[in-house]
Amino acid sequence: SAAKMTIDGAGAVTLATPLPVASGGTGSATGGINLQTEVTCTTQTSIDWTVPAGVKRITLHFDGLSTNGTDKAILQIGPVAGVETSGYVSTAVFIANEISGTAGFSLMFNNSAGEVYDGRMCLELGFAATNSWTFGGMHRRSSAFELTTMAGSKPLAGELTTVRLTTLIGTNQFDAGLVNLSWEF
Repeated sequence: SAAKMTIDGAGAVTLATPLPVASGGTGSATGGINLQTEVTCTTQTSIDWTVPAGVKRITLHFDGLSTNGTDKAILQIGPVAGVETSGYVSTAVFIANEISGTAGFSLMFNNSAGEVYDGRMCLELGFAATNSWTFGGMHRRSSAFELTTMAGSKPLAGELTTVRLTTLIGTNQFDAGLVNLSWEF
């Protein structure tokens, strides 16, 4: 019969078929990081991604992200019932200033129309029994060369299926930049 696993001279293991997610594998022949299709921001008030079952880490990547107003960008997550808009514990800190929020994970700190942000933020399933996700990341505001760090957590009512990038009030539009999402099992 055919070998189900091979080990090369350097000790690298190759499986004949992908290890299922339930067994700790990726469920994918490619494994590793699954980078999605980038989204060009033009006039969106929110951007949603559908996340497959079994994902344990999600990273939002953004390059030149901007809005057409002063509203702060946030990231929201949710199970199949829909994105949850409350119950987040979140703080974004710039030097001695901070913003905290409960409507989503705080992403941008000093936002005004035309400001441009570059960075990434990561969501990780920290506690599977409560579907609780932790959040952390960093970004820079290019006009002032400022660096902001952020952290938070959010338990969900069910398994995460949706990630949404939006603004706190929801009236401003993203008007520039690229965003993308990647995930790992």
